Amino acid sequence: MARTAKTTDTKKVEEKTAKPNTSSEDKVAEENRELKNRLAELEALVKKMSENVQQTPVVEPVKKEKKEKSVPFINMTAGTLVLKGSQMWTIEGQFKSRKFSEREAIVILSNMNNCIRSGKVYIADADFIQENDLYDAYQYILSDKELKTIFDREPTYIIEAYKMVADGQKQIIIDMVIDRVSKGLSVDANVLLQLGKLSGKDLLNIEPLED
Repeated sequence: MARTAKTTDTKKVEEKTAKPNTSSEDKVAEENRELKNRLAELEALVKKMSENVQQTPVVEPVKKEKKEKSVPFINMTAGTLVLKGSQMWTIEGQFKSRKFSEREAIVILSNMNNCIRSGKVYIADADFIQENDLYDAYQYILSDKELKTIFDREPTYIIEAYKMVADGQKQIIIDMVIDRVSKGLSVDANVLLQLGKLSGKDLLNIEPLED
């Protein structure tokens, strides 16, 4: 009887041991199916996103037209300055100004190049000066503010400034000296002497205007 029981127990253990679990091939197949499903889902998502992009209208940015700027021209002479552009323009009085469109300013520059480079008229626009090749000429030109206040400076500055500036502004400075002395305004004697020598004019003997 004892042998029969042992045989039966052994048989049960053998049957239990022999019962197959999920094979490695099945696991690989299952993983492949999951991977394929994920790839299919990803492809569907990419396709949907692509369709959405194609359906979205492309909005082109609105190009803003560049507003044409105004360029100030300042009369540096004591009288009336005449400028030739697409028509004749005048600026009456020293340090008075007039604004022109950029296109008209370029026409004036083309017609009045020597006048502008001599400093008889001052263009108060640094960008315009740079863009139109006037930078080198403007190294020898005083601005309206500098010329307007030149006689508030030291005599040495006035004399050196006169030596440095373009010919057109040399004449303007001499005219300003004559005007000041004629009106009884003070001008340093050394300035009168040195500028007189440099310009060839007798500035020391200018007679004041009678009231």
